[in-house]
Amino acid sequence: MAWKAIRSKGCIDCGFCSYLVDCPGRDEQCFGCGNCVRGCPTDARQLISRETAKADVTLRVDGRTYTVPAQASVAEVLRLTGKSRDVAFECSTGGCWACGILADGKLLRGCCTEATEGLEVVTEGEALAKQEPRRVLSFFPGHFHADMSVFTHGCNYGCDFCHNWNLTFSSAERSLTPAEAAATTARLTERAGNRRTGISGGEPTLNRRWLVEYIGNLRAASPQVQIQLDTNGSVLTPDYLDELCEAGIGDLSVDLKGLDLGTFQRITGVGDPLLAGRFLETSWRAVEYAVGRYSGKLNVAAAIPYHPLLIEKDEVRRMGIRLAALGPNLDVNLMVYQPAFRRRFVEPVAEEDIAEAFEALESTGVRAWCQEGDDIPPPVPPEECAPLSDELF
Repeated sequence: MAWKAIRSKGCIDCGFCSYLVDCPGRDEQCFGCGNCVRGCPTDARQLISRETAKADVTLRVDGRTYTVPAQASVAEVLRLTGKSRDVAFECSTGGCWACGILADGKLLRGCCTEATEGLEVVTEGEALAKQEPRRVLSFFPGHFHADMSVFTHGCNYGCDFCHNWNLTFSSAERSLTPAEAAATTARLTERAGNRRTGISGGEPTLNRRWLVEYIGNLRAASPQVQIQLDTNGSVLTPDYLDELCEAGIGDLSVDLKGLDLGTFQRITGVGDPLLAGRFLETSWRAVEYAVGRYSGKLNVAAAIPYHPLLIEKDEVRRMGIRLAALGPNLDVNLMVYQPAFRRRFVEPVAEEDIAEAFEALESTGVRAWCQEGDDIPPPVPPEECAPLSDELF
């Protein structure tokens, strides 16, 4: 079926889909990649089926010939032909580049590359492995992580409270190889004192090869820098964490978005219960493995999101109990959600409510602290959406 993206009732002309989405084709050139949908702060971008479809196209994927519907993305074709990669590692917005493929010999993103007549697609093998991976990034010297914050674009969640939504769901900015990203990070961190770099997002772990190589390059360029990784933990398997530790991370903070599946789905927007259950279990196991395997070698923290619309205090308490069982060396952060993105009009959490939630967490014996208000830079309102700057390059 052919799809196209439309603007529906509720659009506030914020410019997100104009400025921050790397749109491969607008209006009648749209082939329904959907990269503009998840980041719309009013849900005004939608995919609908085309009333008329063009004739099918024939293309080749890894040496085999397929006839597929026209006006579809390569990523959709790969799903139709059974060649797609694990959807858990993809952002569906174009920022992470985890769906990188060779199209007629050029490294492109499968999610926003149109499947056209005669296209030669490579998804595996030596030719693709020779290409350097890429990722869209934003750099913020002296921002939140002290010396340098590196925000990766693209996320496999769709949180309505997303604090960094203008970065998380955007894809129009420059993409960098691991070496390019490490060189820029090292240069900017050195200006700030060469002490600490925090990698956040979006979800940094989606593009595994890129992240491992980036951290390795950064460690080589700045041996003394402390590297912190913030992650939702959804794809952080033990072998992946081993790679990251060997590459050079020193701090790990895992954002645990609930203990119960229903809560997790409510916070993250992951609708498929099987996929949501996999993400939830992997994130908890990531914390448990990190604490058990890397005690004394890796500083590990866990974050618990809090807003009464999303999670009850009793679940916060039960999360604390499970984390307390891992021992006394784990920091646990109650992260109070501010009104942001699609929930920007909700009331801020009352101080009394925050105090009660924190008391519920602290009563479990964990080493708890609370992140709220002035501890967190404010989210960008949709009305202030604007192109991001390239001035750091």
